[in-house]
Amino acid sequence: IAMNACGADTLQQMVTITTVGTGEPAWVESFRVFPNPAGSGGSLTVEMDLKRAGKVSFELTDVMGKAVRVFSFSEKTVGSQVFNLKTEGMAAGIYFLTVHLEGKVWGIQK
Repeated sequence: IAMNACGADTLQQMVTITTVGTGEPAWVESFRVFPNPAGSGGSLTVEMDLKRAGKVSFELTDVMGKAVRVFSFSEKTVGSQVFNLKTEGMAAGIYFLTVHLEGKVWGIQK
């Protein structure tokens, strides 16, 4: 909410995520990011079915390639995993989401 001498108003942000790569590695069964685009709720949810345990991390970069946010998670087990990525305070725009498992790049979402 933004306030000035004239009163208050609600600001909204939109973060659009679209698929750049389509291949899923042998260690991921499925992958989903929502909501898309992300609105003013301040978070993205990533659902993955892992076929292999490991440390998972995500990196959000802007269109210039600058890292905006990095999200690191502890060791995850095989099976369905849900990750909540906070986007509060980010400017509206297009971002790339890079997914890592055990330090290796899985894919990039735009």
